[in-house]
Amino acid sequence: MTTFRFESVLVDGFATHNALPGQQVSVLSRAILTSDNLFFHTAIKNTESLLAHHLNLGSSSFNFDFAHRFLLIIRDDNSAELKVNNVTTVAQVLLQRSVQAGEIVFEKDVGDIVRIDFDKLDIKPTDKILYCFKVRWKFGLFFDFNRSTPLDLDKMKLDIAALYRRLRYEDVYESLANPIKRKILADQGWFPFQAIINNGFETLALSYANGFDELSAETELINSFDTVRVGNISERWSNKPLLKKRMAILESALRSFLSSEPVATMKILLTEIEGVLRDAWVEKGGKSAKIDILLKFAADQAVEKSGTQEGLLFPFEFLEYLQNYTFANFDPNNSSPSAYHSRHAAGHGAMPQDAYTKKRALQSILTMDQIVCFL
Repeated sequence: MTTFRFESVLVDGFATHNALPGQQVSVLSRAILTSDNLFFHTAIKNTESLLAHHLNLGSSSFNFDFAHRFLLIIRDDNSAELKVNNVTTVAQVLLQRSVQAGEIVFEKDVGDIVRIDFDKLDIKPTDKILYCFKVRWKFGLFFDFNRSTPLDLDKMKLDIAALYRRLRYEDVYESLANPIKRKILADQGWFPFQAIINNGFETLALSYANGFDELSAETELINSFDTVRVGNISERWSNKPLLKKRMAILESALRSFLSSEPVATMKILLTEIEGVLRDAWVEKGGKSAKIDILLKFAADQAVEKSGTQEGLLFPFEFLEYLQNYTFANFDPNNSSPSAYHSRHAAGHGAMPQDAYTKKRALQSILTMDQIVCFL
C-alpha cells in the first residue's frame, strides 16, 4: 500500500509492432484490455520497466509481484503519481432492493455495475491515466494517454466498469456468447435475469453446461425465492410509478407463486407484461404499437438507463429471448414446441397444463422483473 511521486514521466502510448529508426509505427494510446489479450502482457511488462526505472531514479523500489492493482496518473506538467494497491474505487450500481445510508450492500443485491470511479482522487481532463487491477485470477488494464483531446472522465468510468464486469462475470458473458450454451438455457426458459445473476445463475448455467444435475440446481434456485426474496421483487415493482395501477394484479401473481399456484402466476404475468410495456410506451409519447415495437422499445430503454448495451441487463440478448421464447409466434396448427410455453399460447388457452409449473412461474416473474428494471 504505497504511493510514489515522480518529477517527470513521458509516455504517449505503446508501439503496436516493431520498427527501425526512420520507419513509421502505430502507437496505441488508449485501450481496454484483459490478461487474456497477448498485448496486455507486452504493455504491462513495459509499464513495469518504465516505473522501475523511475523508482530507481528516486532511490525507491517496489516488488510488483505483490501488486494486485496500481494506478498511474500523469499530470499536464508530466509530474506523476503512482499508487500501488492503495487504490480505492467507488461503484455506481443498480440495486435490487432498497437500502439505507450506511447499510451493508452485498453482491447479491447488485443488478448491474454502471460506473467505477476513483475515491478522493482529483483526476482532471488534462491527465493521462493507466489503471491495472485484478479480478479473481485475471487482470484488467485501462489506459488513456492521448491528450490531443481532453480525458473523457465519464467514459473512463463507464469503460472501467465494463472491464470489471467482463472479468467478474466472465462465465455469464460466455454463456450468452456461446450459441450452444445460450440455446440450451433458453430452451429451458432460462436467462441471466438481473434478479439471479449474482444469486443462482452461475450454478444453474454450470449445471447445464457440464451435464450436472440440472433438476437439483433448478429446484434449489426456485426454492430460494421465499417470502423475503419475492418481497424484494414486490417492493421493486411497487416503487415504479408506472406500475401503481397494476400492483393489486401483480401482487396476486406473486402471492400465487408463494402458494405454489403457478397457473395463476403465469396467466396473470404473461398477459400483464404487454400492458406494462404499452403503458411505458404511451408515457414516452408513443401511440398504439404491436408487441415487436414494444419489445424493441424496452431494450432501448435499458441501454438508455445503464449507458451501455453490454451491461448486466443484457438488453438485446434479452430482446432475443423475449422474441424467441416469451413472445414466440404461436400457431395452433403449426408451432415449435417452445411456442407452446409462450404468452400467446397461454392467452389463447393452448398451453398444455403440464407447462404450468413453478419453474415456469418463476421465469414469468423474472421476465416481468427484468422488464421493470429496463423502464
